[in-house]
Amino acid sequence: VKRHEPTSLQTKTDSLLGSPSQDASSVGARIEEEDNKNYCATCNHEGRVKATLKKKTVDYCFPYTSSISGATVLFVVIVVFLVIILVATMHITTKRTARIEHRTASTTLMKSRTPLWPTPIIHIVNTRFMQHQGNLTTLATARLHLFRTVCFPSMLHQKNQNFLWIIKVDPFLDIHIQNELLRIIHEDIDLFDNLMMSDEAMNGTNFTSLRERIFVIGSNTNFLTGHNQGAWRGGLESQEILSHLLPEDHMLTSKHGMRGTRIATHQSGICSGNIEWLQKAKESEQYKIVLETRLDADDGLHSNYIEYVQNDALRKFGSFPVSPVDTLEQGLLEPNQHSDYYNWYYWCAESHLKWYIHGHGERGQLDGEKRSNFCITPGLTVGFNIGIDLKDVPQYGHHELYEKLQENHHICKSANSFKQEKDEDAVCLDFVKDFIAAVRSRTETSAGMADIRMSEENASRPQDEQEQQQHEKQEDDVLWDLLWKNFGLLDDSFVEVKK
Repeated sequence: VKRHEPTSLQTKTDSLLGSPSQDASSVGARIEEEDNKNYCATCNHEGRVKATLKKKTVDYCFPYTSSISGATVLFVVIVVFLVIILVATMHITTKRTARIEHRTASTTLMKSRTPLWPTPIIHIVNTRFMQHQGNLTTLATARLHLFRTVCFPSMLHQKNQNFLWIIKVDPFLDIHIQNELLRIIHEDIDLFDNLMMSDEAMNGTNFTSLRERIFVIGSNTNFLTGHNQGAWRGGLESQEILSHLLPEDHMLTSKHGMRGTRIATHQSGICSGNIEWLQKAKESEQYKIVLETRLDADDGLHSNYIEYVQNDALRKFGSFPVSPVDTLEQGLLEPNQHSDYYNWYYWCAESHLKWYIHGHGERGQLDGEKRSNFCITPGLTVGFNIGIDLKDVPQYGHHELYEKLQENHHICKSANSFKQEKDEDAVCLDFVKDFIAAVRSRTETSAGMADIRMSEENASRPQDEQEQQQHEKQEDDVLWDLLWKNFGLLDDSFVEVKK
């Protein structure tokens, strides 16, 4: 832009503008003639031309006409303003909707990953009662006495109550037997709960009844340790159990998820327990440690057994995120690869008590046994670490489990384990040795008849003669005292059941 003196610029402008009445077209022509002088002219609202200095640019100017009314201009401005507001509102609404949809989708995903099970371990205890023997009512009556005397109180007295107890009965078992079984569970739990709640209230802690986690189910299907291929891990066992739900079972669930014990009918589905616990266990099994324990209806477990196995499982399997969100997002759905951690494991009771109905005295006779190379059925437990599939775990009957695991040298530790080279570490099975782990009933009603005393006169055991002499009266009293303190079983109950 060339510098001009103000007086010179004013003179040139005046010469261009001329009088106010001068025709605009002639002004444009004069501007064109002055192109070499770098002038630019624009029109004001009155049709006058105002010239300004600009480098080598000349614009033709036409006078502004005021034929459009002010109302029309105002209307156009308002319409444009409204359109702008509408577009902006639609844009904001679209973004907000997208955020809401994203938040909803995220919430739905989080709900699907919400940790439904409150502890790191899902522990299932499986008990069979009169399966495939539904028409044998006298046998069922005798076994019902044993269940109430031995099995049920031992589970009520477990110090760790974090387990689900699945009791499967023949769906065509006599209705009176089924209802008596449900009555025993209902009444005995009430008595036990009253004692426990008073103790818990004194200690300032909360108490949750075992009633919610005992499920009596009409089914003859079993899994694991010599039964059908399948387990809670992988979903087959939970699917089979939940398949017995009847429409009224859903109706019996209150808004708090509590169900009472109802009167059984033939093929009556799931007759007790809180259904939500089963559903939670089914939905959570893929990111929890899963334990399954076998317990026959005439046997019992030491009050510390569940606690011991769960603690040992945590030591052997390692610690994992409780939240499945962390588990999935951090890629921790695989078992811990530390060399000391196991992928799967078995536990068996080493020492146990045996109750002989035909032993001397009105309450029968107790005997002890220790077996370090054979797994008895009560307390037999298999554990699955997180990320371990059922097909990765060898399965055998309880009578051959120890031998088969020892022969085949199954690898139950992680791939990084340097201890796999030792044969003793390849067994992948522990015998619970810290206490007498189980008690077994040896009567004519037992499923297996080995080592059964059929009369008091022939009360001899298939051991050597030194073992036959070990039971004197004083030692017998010690065993009965141990049975009460460690299992919660009363000797008076054995008097009744023997009768």
